[in-house]
Amino acid sequence: MKEVSRIIKFTALLMPLLFAILLASCDQPSNGGSQQDNSYTVVYDKNAGDAAGTMADSVFTIGSLQKLQTNTFSRTIPAGSPFGYAFAGWALSADGSPEYADGEVCDFSASAGTTVTLYAVWKEYPVIYPIPQGNISQQSNNYAQVRVPNNNNTAFAHFAIFYRIYVSDQLLADTGYGKASQYSTINTYLAQDYNSVAPYIDSTTLVNQNWDYNFRNRPAYLDSGTGYCYLALEGANIDNVLSSSVLGTTITFSFPSNPSQNERPSMTIGSQSPYFLRRSDNNSLNTPKPGYDFINYDDLWNPQYINPQFSADVVNSGNMVGGNRYTYAAMFIVAVGIDTSTYSNIYSTPSLVGVFLLPDPQ
Repeated sequence: MKEVSRIIKFTALLMPLLFAILLASCDQPSNGGSQQDNSYTVVYDKNAGDAAGTMADSVFTIGSLQKLQTNTFSRTIPAGSPFGYAFAGWALSADGSPEYADGEVCDFSASAGTTVTLYAVWKEYPVIYPIPQGNISQQSNNYAQVRVPNNNNTAFAHFAIFYRIYVSDQLLADTGYGKASQYSTINTYLAQDYNSVAPYIDSTTLVNQNWDYNFRNRPAYLDSGTGYCYLALEGANIDNVLSSSVLGTTITFSFPSNPSQNERPSMTIGSQSPYFLRRSDNNSLNTPKPGYDFINYDDLWNPQYINPQFSADVVNSGNMVGGNRYTYAAMFIVAVGIDTSTYSNIYSTPSLVGVFLLPDPQ
């Protein structure tokens, strides 16, 4: 009995010690909590009340170089503003200059469990306004109207029209015009070109693009020597014609089905006399025989007459069968301005003027 009594007393003395050890062990971090001792958090701040988007935090390990996330924040162009905002990098303060680039590999040397906040830096750039796609209507395969708003700013210089001619074995009814789903029926390359531009039409975030470069460097495809070309006019400089004087007017495009010397594909500003449309080779207004009008001459599609020097604006279809050959001109309009800080051109987003059937010669 004395032995049992001693064991009970010993156990009674030992229990508080065991209990204290258990409590102490509960206060120690588990393997899952060790991350807090070896890491810190990087938070991405959009740093603008009108910025959209969200970005998840990054967890950095102390002493390790890691890659920052790519910015997914964006800012729309405020209505009526002459400036837009482009992401310029990350700063360590809300009013700081860019110190880190998108995806840069870095180590902030922060303490365990702390937070490093990176603030998006936004750079102003001048903008000019496109013609809203809703202001353009193509009623048939040979007629379209463009209502030009009177809302551009001092950076605006003129409008530019880019075109490309597509050869097809399909004559599309008037009801198919203006429907992107029909473009592949005309020419699969027309559909590809349109689909590459469509995301930018009326966009307020996909801005600040060099559309001179984008259009003129579209893929050559089969035997076409270049991308889109500049639309030209007979007897007039199109940059001067489409300058600020056209703001607030209506531009009408007409492709008569029975062209004559005095009635050819043309562009009319308001009630003025029409300007006849001319093709170009992107460098000059050379005029090879049988002409550079927007008319379905044999030199557009017949290998016997094609002159490669002057067919750079034409794309044949890769799946044509024998039979008649029809030609279509797709046209996009872009506002062009001058960035006075760099004296370089700036461009609005593009708008589709239309896809027109070139008339046969009479």
